[in-house]
Amino acid sequence: MLLLAGCGEKEVVLGPPLDRDASSDARAAAELPRGRGHILARVKETVLVHDRPGGRPVARLRPLTPFGEPRTLGVFATRREGRWLGIHSPVLANDQLGWIENDAAALDLGRTRASLHVSLDDTSIELRRGRHTVRRIPIAIGRAGTSTPAGEFQVTDKLPGSRFPRAPYGCCILALSAEQPNLPPDWRGGNRIAIHGTSRPDTIGQASSNGCLRASDADLRFLMRAVPVGAPVFITA
Repeated sequence: MLLLAGCGEKEVVLGPPLDRDASSDARAAAELPRGRGHILARVKETVLVHDRPGGRPVARLRPLTPFGEPRTLGVFATRREGRWLGIHSPVLANDQLGWIENDAAALDLGRTRASLHVSLDDTSIELRRGRHTVRRIPIAIGRAGTSTPAGEFQVTDKLPGSRFPRAPYGCCILALSAEQPNLPPDWRGGNRIAIHGTSRPDTIGQASSNGCLRASDADLRFLMRAVPVGAPVFITA
C-alpha cells in the first residue's frame, strides 16, 4: 500500500455559514510578512476557500488537518493588495488554485525559504533554500499507469511512519496536497500523494510506486527537520 489511506479531506461540504461578528470586508487583513521566501499561513480559525478572489465559496478548512495536525497553508499568489491569498489544498483539484481571505483573526503569516523541487525524469528531489540547493535526494516515483502527478503542491502534514504500522512507509511521511487521479483497479486505500520512506530501498531510482515518492529513511529524517508544513513542492516531468 503506497498511497495514504484515510487521507481524504472531509471538509468540502460547506454547511451553515460561518458565524462571525463582522463582514469579511470589515475584518482586518494580516500584514504580509517582510523578507524573502514563500509565505506561510497558519490557520487559527476556520477559513472559506473561494473559486476566485471574492468569488464563490467552494470549501472550508479547519485549524486542524484530517490527521489532527495544525494546518499551515502555503501561499502561491496574492491579489488585491494582499487581501486574497492563493493556496493549494486536497479539497481542490491538483491544478486548481483556491483563494482565502487574508484575515488577521484567522491567520498567522510567516515565511520560509525552503522549497522542494521534484524531477520525475531524474527521479530526484532537491531541497532548496532560496536559490541554493541544500541537498539532492534520490527517489522512487510512480510507475506507468499510476504515475506521480506533476504540478504545484504543498506539504500538508509531517507524520511518523508509526501512525500506519501495517504500511511500508518507513520512518517518516511528508503528506502533500497532491492527489492520485489514476488509482489502481480495486484500490481501497486513500488517494493522497506523499513523500515517505520505504521497506524496499532497492526500488529507489525506479518508477515503482502507485504515485508516492519514496526515499531512504535517512533522507526522510533530514527532510522532516528541514522542511516546514506549508512549504511548496514543485513536481515536474
